[in-house]
Amino acid sequence: MAETSERRPRLSTHRITSIQTYDPTDCTSVGWDVTLYSDGHLAIERRDRWQGSTSGERWITAAGRVHYREPDDPETTADDQAHIEMLREVEQFAAEWDIYSYGWTIQGWRASRRGYVVQ
Repeated sequence: MAETSERRPRLSTHRITSIQTYDPTDCTSVGWDVTLYSDGHLAIERRDRWQGSTSGERWITAAGRVHYREPDDPETTADDQAHIEMLREVEQFAAEWDIYSYGWTIQGWRASRRGYVVQ
């Protein structure tokens, strides 16, 4: 029998905007780097600066998770609108992340890199 493998569509590598949910100047800060790509998928990467902790875990969504568009409010930029949506996604992700076990998905996110231990 021939094996069939499910191929995921190739995601965009063109970055639109990104945010950090931590203070990069604080050596004990913990949080996420979140990047929005042109096809609407998000990538989120764990950043721990605490000595000896796990860092660099990376998760991605399918295309179309966040839509980058001009907002109705003239005082708000498209980046502002995207950042609001991105932060909402991070909040939902982080709530589930603490109880995650590798091999599972989190609300449409899938792990793309496990991370490493800082020595």
